[in-house]
Amino acid sequence: MSNSNEMEKCEIDILYQLYKQDREEILQRNKQRDNYALQYIASVIAILAASASCDKPLIAIPLMFPGLQLIGCYYRYQFKQSYGIHKLLVAHIKVLEHCLINLMSEQYQENIPSIFFQTFVDHQDLQPKTRYQMLSAFITVISVIGIFLAIALSLCYVSSIVKPWA
Repeated sequence: MSNSNEMEKCEIDILYQLYKQDREEILQRNKQRDNYALQYIASVIAILAASASCDKPLIAIPLMFPGLQLIGCYYRYQFKQSYGIHKLLVAHIKVLEHCLINLMSEQYQENIPSIFFQTFVDHQDLQPKTRYQMLSAFITVISVIGIFLAIALSLCYVSSIVKPWA
Protein backbone atom coordinates (compact mmCIF):
# COMPACT_ATOMS: atom_id res chain seq x y z
CA MET A 1 0.00 0.00 0.00
CA SER A 2 2.88 2.34 0.81
CA ASN A 3 4.36 1.83 -2.64
CA SER A 4 1.04 2.85 -4.22
CA ASN A 5 0.89 6.02 -2.12
CA GLU A 6 4.47 6.91 -3.07
CA MET A 7 3.64 6.44 -6.77
CA GLU A 8 0.54 8.64 -6.41
CA LYS A 9 2.58 11.32 -4.65
CA CYS A 10 5.22 11.15 -7.40
CA GLU A 11 2.52 11.48 -10.08
CA ILE A 12 0.95 14.40 -8.23
CA ASP A 13 4.35 16.12 -7.95
CA ILE A 14 5.04 15.70 -11.66
CA LEU A 15 1.60 16.92 -12.68
CA TYR A 16 1.83 19.86 -10.30
CA GLN A 17 5.22 20.87 -11.73
CA LEU A 18 3.74 20.81 -15.23
CA TYR A 19 0.78 22.84 -13.95
CA LYS A 20 3.12 25.47 -12.46
CA GLN A 21 5.16 25.64 -15.68
CA ASP A 22 2.02 26.25 -17.74
CA ARG A 23 0.82 28.96 -15.33
CA GLU A 24 4.22 30.68 -15.52
CA GLU A 25 4.14 30.48 -19.32
CA ILE A 26 0.71 32.13 -19.34
CA LEU A 27 2.02 34.94 -17.13
CA GLN A 28 4.99 35.40 -19.48
CA ARG A 29 2.62 35.55 -22.46
CA ASN A 30 0.58 38.26 -20.71
CA LYS A 31 3.72 40.33 -20.16
CA GLN A 32 4.76 39.73 -23.76
CA ARG A 33 1.42 41.03 -25.04
CA ASP A 34 1.76 44.12 -22.85
CA ASN A 35 5.18 44.73 -24.43
CA TYR A 36 3.71 44.22 -27.92
CA ALA A 37 1.05 46.83 -27.21
CA LEU A 38 3.65 49.36 -26.06
CA GLN A 39 5.86 48.61 -29.07
CA TYR A 40 2.89 49.02 -31.41
CA ILE A 41 1.96 52.41 -29.95
CA ALA A 42 5.58 53.58 -30.09
CA SER A 43 5.85 52.44 -33.74
CA VAL A 44 2.70 54.30 -34.75
CA ILE A 45 3.90 57.45 -33.00
CA ALA A 46 7.31 57.15 -34.69
CA ILE A 47 5.74 56.81 -38.15
CA LEU A 48 3.38 59.74 -37.57
CA ALA A 49 6.20 61.91 -36.22
CA ALA A 50 8.55 61.01 -39.07
CA SER A 51 5.99 61.76 -41.75
CA ALA A 52 4.85 65.00 -40.07
CA SER A 53 8.40 66.31 -39.74
CA CYS A 54 9.51 65.49 -43.28
CA ASP A 55 10.56 68.32 -45.60
CA LYS A 56 8.44 66.89 -48.42
CA PRO A 57 5.11 65.86 -46.87
CA LEU A 58 3.54 65.02 -50.24
CA ILE A 59 6.06 62.18 -50.49
CA ALA A 60 6.25 61.19 -46.81
CA ILE A 61 2.56 61.20 -45.97
CA PRO A 62 1.53 58.66 -48.67
CA LEU A 63 4.37 56.40 -47.48
CA MET A 64 2.82 56.49 -44.03
CA PHE A 65 -0.22 54.47 -45.22
CA PRO A 66 1.62 51.23 -45.98
CA GLY A 67 3.85 51.71 -42.93
CA LEU A 68 0.85 51.85 -40.61
CA GLN A 69 -0.77 48.88 -42.34
CA LEU A 70 2.41 46.76 -42.20
CA ILE A 71 2.94 47.49 -38.52
CA GLY A 72 -0.74 46.79 -37.83
CA CYS A 73 -0.55 43.44 -39.66
CA TYR A 74 2.64 42.47 -37.84
CA TYR A 75 1.22 43.14 -34.38
CA ARG A 76 -2.14 41.54 -35.21
CA TYR A 77 -0.21 38.40 -36.15
CA GLN A 78 1.86 38.56 -32.94
CA PHE A 79 -1.26 38.97 -30.78
CA LYS A 80 -3.09 36.18 -32.61
CA GLN A 81 -0.19 33.75 -32.16
CA SER A 82 0.20 34.66 -28.49
CA TYR A 83 -3.51 34.17 -27.77
CA GLY A 84 -3.48 30.88 -29.71
CA ILE A 85 -0.69 29.54 -27.49
CA HIS A 86 -2.47 30.95 -24.43
CA LYS A 87 -5.60 28.99 -25.39
CA LEU A 88 -3.59 25.77 -25.76
CA LEU A 89 -1.94 26.31 -22.37
CA VAL A 90 -5.33 26.81 -20.73
CA ALA A 91 -6.59 23.58 -22.32
CA HIS A 92 -3.48 21.77 -21.05
CA ILE A 93 -3.97 23.19 -17.56
CA LYS A 94 -7.56 21.88 -17.56
CA VAL A 95 -6.29 18.39 -18.42
CA LEU A 96 -3.63 18.58 -15.70
CA GLU A 97 -6.19 19.77 -13.16
CA HIS A 98 -8.50 16.91 -14.09
CA CYS A 99 -5.67 14.41 -13.61
CA LEU A 100 -4.69 15.99 -10.29
CA ILE A 101 -8.29 15.92 -9.10
CA ASN A 102 -8.53 12.22 -9.91
CA LEU A 103 -5.33 11.48 -7.98
CA MET A 104 -6.19 13.55 -4.92
CA SER A 105 -7.72 11.85 -1.92
CA GLU A 106 -11.43 12.12 -1.31
CA GLN A 107 -11.00 14.50 1.62
CA TYR A 108 -10.08 17.28 -0.82
CA GLN A 109 -12.67 16.50 -3.50
CA GLU A 110 -15.31 18.96 -2.25
CA ASN A 111 -12.79 21.85 -2.23
CA ILE A 112 -11.55 21.26 -5.78
CA PRO A 113 -13.21 24.32 -7.37
CA SER A 114 -11.43 26.60 -4.92
CA ILE A 115 -8.04 24.87 -5.26
CA PHE A 116 -7.43 24.99 -9.02
CA PHE A 117 -7.92 28.19 -10.96
CA GLN A 118 -9.25 26.80 -14.26
CA THR A 119 -11.67 24.51 -12.44
CA PHE A 120 -12.77 27.52 -10.39
CA VAL A 121 -13.31 29.57 -13.57
CA ASP A 122 -15.26 26.72 -15.20
CA HIS A 123 -17.56 26.49 -12.15
CA GLN A 124 -18.25 30.25 -12.28
CA ASP A 125 -19.75 30.08 -15.78
CA LEU A 126 -17.61 33.01 -16.89
CA GLN A 127 -17.91 33.94 -20.55
CA PRO A 128 -14.56 33.94 -22.32
CA LYS A 129 -13.56 37.38 -23.48
CA THR A 130 -12.45 37.90 -27.01
CA ARG A 131 -9.32 39.88 -26.17
CA TYR A 132 -7.71 39.21 -29.52
CA GLN A 133 -10.74 40.63 -31.34
CA MET A 134 -10.63 43.74 -29.14
CA LEU A 135 -6.89 44.21 -29.80
CA SER A 136 -7.38 43.67 -33.50
CA ALA A 137 -10.15 46.28 -33.54
CA PHE A 138 -7.90 48.68 -31.60
CA ILE A 139 -5.10 48.25 -34.14
CA THR A 140 -7.56 48.81 -37.00
CA VAL A 141 -8.94 51.97 -35.38
CA ILE A 142 -5.43 53.35 -34.80
CA SER A 143 -4.50 52.59 -38.43
CA VAL A 144 -7.65 54.30 -39.73
CA ILE A 145 -7.06 57.34 -37.50
CA GLY A 146 -3.50 57.50 -38.80
CA ILE A 147 -4.75 57.38 -42.39
CA PHE A 148 -7.27 60.18 -41.77
CA LEU A 149 -4.57 62.19 -40.02
CA ALA A 150 -2.28 61.72 -43.01
CA ILE A 151 -5.02 62.84 -45.39
CA ALA A 152 -5.71 65.88 -43.22
CA LEU A 153 -1.99 66.76 -43.13
CA SER A 154 -1.77 66.35 -46.90
CA LEU A 155 -4.78 68.61 -47.45
CA CYS A 156 -3.37 71.23 -45.08
CA TYR A 157 -0.04 71.14 -46.87
CA VAL A 158 -1.59 71.32 -50.33
CA SER A 159 -3.91 74.16 -49.32
CA SER A 160 -0.94 76.13 -47.95
CA ILE A 161 0.91 75.77 -51.28
CA VAL A 162 -1.97 76.20 -53.71
CA LYS A 163 -4.18 79.21 -52.96
CA PRO A 164 -6.83 79.36 -55.69
CA TRP A 165 -8.49 82.41 -54.15
CA ALA A 166 -5.32 84.51 -54.16
